[in-house]
Amino acid sequence: EDVMKIFDDQKKIAVAPCICRTSAKKDGRGCDKPMDACFLFGSHASFYVDNGMGRYVTKEEAKEIARKNEAAALVMQPFNAQHTGGMCSCCGDCCGILRSLKKQESPAAAVKSNYYAEVDGDRCTGCETCLDRCQMEAIDIVEDKAIINLNRCIGCGLCVSTCPSNAMRLVKKSENQQYVPPETGMETYIRIAQERGKI
Repeated sequence: EDVMKIFDDQKKIAVAPCICRTSAKKDGRGCDKPMDACFLFGSHASFYVDNGMGRYVTKEEAKEIARKNEAAALVMQPFNAQHTGGMCSCCGDCCGILRSLKKQESPAAAVKSNYYAEVDGDRCTGCETCLDRCQMEAIDIVEDKAIINLNRCIGCGLCVSTCPSNAMRLVKKSENQQYVPPETGMETYIRIAQERGKI
């Protein structure tokens, strides 16, 4: 929910080239989005740097990279835990997770997000800036106004940050729809296994 706070909470940060965009380019496809996209924290950061797969960055450097990635319409995706080991900056063209989400009829149902986008129809000018930035194809322009398909909106906020008329905003879901991530990555995997009936 707060990318900058995630960086502030870290003692060690590394950044690595996006594995999804790297492999997409090797396959002769992909996009021209920034490659500095995968952030690693703590022991994960050490592993990447020690094995020549990434480099250490300061908190301010990490924030600046994240700002550039957001400007390039990349979705910030931290690992699903309160104490996360990493966070990626993803596009709908190359990212395996976003690409599979995009194919679903209702991506919003598969994502743990506490927000959704909303349009102020009085302010919207139908400029289509949000249309170009949405990685889930959750926005349509109808009669010169942006319309959000809430079944597809994952609450990433990319449509909000560059709306020239300030017509877009993120709305927090109701209390009974709020999601609190597990404390650790291990707890996340245990939850996944439980949901799948494996334990």
